[in-house]
Amino acid sequence: IPEGLTFNTDGSKMYIVGQSGDEVNQYSLSTPFNTNSGVTHDGFYSVAAQYGSNPRVYGITFNNDGSRMFIVGSTGPELTQYTLTTPFDITSGVTYDASYDFLGAGFNSQTIIVFNDTGNKMYVKEGFGITQFSLSVAFDITSTIAEEGTYTLSFAPEEMVFTANGEKMLLIEKTNDLIHQYSLTSPYSIISGVSDDEVSFDVSNEDAFPSGLAISNDNSSIFIVGYASGAQRVRQYDMSISGFTESAANDGSLDGSVTILIDGDTFTNQGGTLTFGSDYTISNLPDGLTPSISVSSGGQSTTLTLSGNVIA
Repeated sequence: IPEGLTFNTDGSKMYIVGQSGDEVNQYSLSTPFNTNSGVTHDGFYSVAAQYGSNPRVYGITFNNDGSRMFIVGSTGPELTQYTLTTPFDITSGVTYDASYDFLGAGFNSQTIIVFNDTGNKMYVKEGFGITQFSLSVAFDITSTIAEEGTYTLSFAPEEMVFTANGEKMLLIEKTNDLIHQYSLTSPYSIISGVSDDEVSFDVSNEDAFPSGLAISNDNSSIFIVGYASGAQRVRQYDMSISGFTESAANDGSLDGSVTILIDGDTFTNQGGTLTFGSDYTISNLPDGLTPSISVSSGGQSTTLTLSGNVIA
């Protein structure tokens, strides 16, 4: 069962981990950050020595140059670090370095492992929230790790990613098959200045159990790994990571829109609109605003707008 995925920096390689399998699987993509065609399985690396023969492995990431790989799971040592002889190649020359036990440090079992762009910050799941840590040495879990703070949510996040500039954070709410978007005042800092963009993307029509999330380096596509009706798959969505801003009129209205595109499938109600409450939901929508999602004639894209004025 797939649980986590990531890409190398140029999108030519994809990596997937999951439950009940002790392998990190590596794939080559003929077109960078395009999972719709030209995907070839390169090989795998077994983590059984660290997580056992029937592990629950949930997340994977790399440092910027691909010389280190990090795996997170709920069996074994929680977080593990590996050195790669060839950058971003896990098919040979992989050496286990060290581990960090979150349970021993008083934290919950982990499904999330994310670093900021410089590797001196690390983010993990903590119940209904995300906790931020600092590392004294970038991308090195053998260095001094210090807790800095937690951003509390109304749901238990399954996976998270930052946009390339660290100004947006996307989170999976697995229970309701939703992707939530947040804005960060300070890039990559979740300690303060985090605001819910009040936009959620429902993927229940494509994946009943979304679990892994990745984003292309230009923020133009997100990738969700999960399974539905017995099928295990990676879904690619092309989208504009944007949002809404308060109108210059200062009357409670909002400017902006969010465009969502889907590859390899189509949205329902082509050329029309989606119905709020049945086709999609938006949590924490301020009183006075009315959402509308229009669908393109070909069904490949939707656009969300908000009309009306916020009632104080």
